[in-house]
Amino acid sequence: RLQNLILQYGVQPEKILVITFTKAAALEMKERFNKMMGHSLYSVRFGTFHAVFYYILRQSSRSMPKNILSDADKERMLEKIYDMFSRQFPEVSLPPEEEMIKNIGKYKNTGEVFENLSCPDFLEKEYFLWIYHAYNEMLVKEEKLDFDDMAGLCLRLFTEKREVLKFWQEQFTYILIDEFQDINEPQYKAVKLLAGNKQNIFAVGDDDQSIYKFRGANIRNILDFEKVFPEARVIKLEQNYRSTQNVLDAANHVIRNNAGRKEKAL
Repeated sequence: RLQNLILQYGVQPEKILVITFTKAAALEMKERFNKMMGHSLYSVRFGTFHAVFYYILRQSSRSMPKNILSDADKERMLEKIYDMFSRQFPEVSLPPEEEMIKNIGKYKNTGEVFENLSCPDFLEKEYFLWIYHAYNEMLVKEEKLDFDDMAGLCLRLFTEKREVLKFWQEQFTYILIDEFQDINEPQYKAVKLLAGNKQNIFAVGDDDQSIYKFRGANIRNILDFEKVFPEARVIKLEQNYRSTQNVLDAANHVIRNNAGRKEKAL
């Protein structure tokens, strides 16, 4: 796809953005592309959602924190917050800190507003929000940036500063996204704004492989793709190169019972 855009259609490489979910996958795609192009220097931008959004935020705001929050930082902050919480609400039992960290991340990745918050079973909504706000206040105080805030901050930037959105829409006119079934709501909304009226989104994904709902992934984003982008062309990749037909027939027999999926014949 990249080779075709550049060599056949004359698209400027610096206008192309390629996004995936892991750093390893982004590096592998970049290496394969460079090899395909004879190791010529083409300025296509490859990156994870986090890396791309962080790049946009850093380029667009001088006040953006440079320090990314580590897992150790999160645990340290939660220890402090738990201590403050226990002094104020001694009668309330709290879950393990790693469970709270996971749920804070899930909340940020679903893009829910407070009124619609699906609160975790282990804590009442008001107490969860107390900890959530304390966590964000500590982030600001320590001038650190949570990975799970990247998409939401980028979405807010695009929504509140139209001139910034217009700049990035002109910067990236072709957007290619891998593993689209794992995209969450803030990521999806930010990418749709970035695509603008051109709607040049090329998405690769498989709804049958969507397993990250616990991390905020929304399966409707791939299932409803043609509704949101009515001019999209859908290409099914039904030839499997890994498994025998017996294995595929068994897998298809199981997976076809899933509610809400696109029909395929592997």
